[in-house]
Amino acid sequence: METSAQQTLAIETKKIQLIQMIAQVYNSDLLREIEKVLLSTKADWWNILGDSEKKAIEEGLEDYRKGKLISHDAVTLQVKAKIK
Repeated sequence: METSAQQTLAIETKKIQLIQMIAQVYNSDLLREIEKVLLSTKADWWNILGDSEKKAIEEGLEDYRKGKLISHDAVTLQVKAKIK
């Protein structure tokens, strides 16, 4: 499992790789598509979710409100027990 610092480093490395790749692009149509993707990520992510995904999130929030929670440690123990 990666640490937070490792995840941050991996993200920064990926960003540099993408910048280098984009710098080599001379196709204006492709650059416009890349720009659209990047701008669309600034939109409200809720609006791009499907109905089933929204429903699952809403059910999870309702479970949270009702106190129907399982700690990360408990889930980890359950998974380890099933794997053995």
